[in-house]
Amino acid sequence: LTLLVILFIIILCLPLLLLNKISNKYGKENTATSNKMTSVMNETVQAAKMILFSGDNKFPLIKNKKALLDHIKVTIKYQVLSQTLSHLFKPLSIIAVILAISLISGNISQLPEYAAIFWSLYAALPLVTKILQSYLALSNYSPSYDQLLDLRKKAQENKESFGTKIFKKLNKKIILSNINFDYDNKKILNNCNLSIDTNSVTLISGKSGSGKSTLVDLITGLQKPSSGEIYFDSINLKELDLQNLRKRISVVNQDPFLFYDTIRNNVAWAEEEISDEKINEALQLANALEFVEKLPNKINTLVGERGMELSGGERQRIVLARALIRRPSILILDEATSSLDHETEGNFIDNINKFKRSKTIIISTHKFAILKECDIIYEIKDKNLIKK
Repeated sequence: LTLLVILFIIILCLPLLLLNKISNKYGKENTATSNKMTSVMNETVQAAKMILFSGDNKFPLIKNKKALLDHIKVTIKYQVLSQTLSHLFKPLSIIAVILAISLISGNISQLPEYAAIFWSLYAALPLVTKILQSYLALSNYSPSYDQLLDLRKKAQENKESFGTKIFKKLNKKIILSNINFDYDNKKILNNCNLSIDTNSVTLISGKSGSGKSTLVDLITGLQKPSSGEIYFDSINLKELDLQNLRKRISVVNQDPFLFYDTIRNNVAWAEEEISDEKINEALQLANALEFVEKLPNKINTLVGERGMELSGGERQRIVLARALIRRPSILILDEATSSLDHETEGNFIDNINKFKRSKTIIISTHKFAILKECDIIYEIKDKNLIKK
């Protein structure tokens, strides 16, 4: 009886084994699309601040959606095939057992009755186990679900509020009036006042951790002051459409973030139909064209994960080029020259002279090599902003 059952199972399941190649193919595609989706998602999370600064949230959303849909498309095929194989095996196994018993007993007339009894018993016994497993699974997942609800609540509470007024160009000045900022019940900025004239270079100096980056976040609307007001010309920041505002501002942070892509696509990020000539022009302004031209594939060179194929100074220059290619009305450099060597920093400072009268430039740094190029200098000291 056992030998007959094994024989019938082999005969009945043999066609299913022929689907192994198809299953293996879908398995490889499923892994590849899963890796791509995870990679894109991780990059988006890591670059969240840069994406918000850019004012273009649509591009990363489209990129994530495409990666997700590609994965879903393959996963559906993979799961359908996988589940079909596992569920087909059960009835085929029962048929093999019934055929063997019927052949030995010589009573084929009762085959339907045997099938009904075997299938009922086979289906009923695991059902109790599944109910218990499901109950335990719900108990295990309950804390995760509570955490999800808590995160969703926090996201709603901290949702950015967008005004309706459109910012086109800074005509007069940016004003920060009596700004206070607290974080985790700790005072970061205390009653700070700041005036930034249009088409000027304003330096904000101070020790690391003094609140320079916080000021940048406040100006771009990423953070809200605990009290005080921020004005662009005579318009309160609360009344402005933040996404529109950020499209006119380029921010370069201390930690340069590059996507796992070519230099070209990193510089032209979210910019449609941009020419190589404009890419090279931006690279030239950022003192990056010389080293890029020496690379084997030039602007089509892959930079690796987070740009790790390049040195810190090279990454910083690519990020500077990305900021400059947008031709912003306001350029904010938040410790942007920290990774540059002395010569490159000097060249970049020289280049600031080329466009400092056509842009409003805000530089936050603890280095003072750029002092002579600045029109106004402020220092953050003991949580206060002091005009020099």
